[in-house]
Amino acid sequence: MNSPQAKLRQVAIDALVARGMTRGEATTAIDKLANIVGNGTGGERPFQSPPKNKRFSDWGKTFRIEHFEELHESENAYLFKIDDREIWMPKSQISEYDGSTLIVTVWIAKKKGLTTQTCH
Repeated sequence: MNSPQAKLRQVAIDALVARGMTRGEATTAIDKLANIVGNGTGGERPFQSPPKNKRFSDWGKTFRIEHFEELHESENAYLFKIDDREIWMPKSQISEYDGSTLIVTVWIAKKKGLTTQTCH
């Protein structure tokens, strides 16, 4: 538990326990929240830097999607209906997802044909 993410995860679990949850319930809730925001690693997310020797003007930029329908969820991706198309979206490329708003990396938005420009 040396990383800041692991410490933050433990603080969040402790806070939920202090509010009346069992430690198991709190751990499950925090892990589910971590999966909802797309990191899929139970609270740990390693720092990612762009590959060397390449230009990444979109690195770290995101794209907001507000009109979509979730059709299916697998361990590593969601299947969404966006603009009358079914699109698999890797959880690793989703920075936020709350059921009504989906924020993904610009890279994946471009790859899936959702945009040609950045939004954030």
